[in-house]
Amino acid sequence: MKNKNHGLILTRRKPNAPDTLAYRVRAKLEISQAEFSKLLGVSEKTVGAWENGRAVSHFVLPKLEKLARQNDVTVPDPQTK
Repeated sequence: MKNKNHGLILTRRKPNAPDTLAYRVRAKLEISQAEFSKLLGVSEKTVGAWENGRAVSHFVLPKLEKLARQNDVTVPDPQTK
């Protein structure tokens, strides 16, 4: 799409899903968002939000971090944020 001034119109991109812990763990497990949501006891919509950069609930975070460690997915150190 060209705008009338110059060049192309840029569209907004979603955050890179692979950069989120939730996405990396789910990808490593090779399961769907539906399966992952059942595993963690949350809705599919919540998993989708996490994969798009929304913060993970402090009630679920320990379980997600445990899954990550069990599957050799790097867990970020909260002290370096």
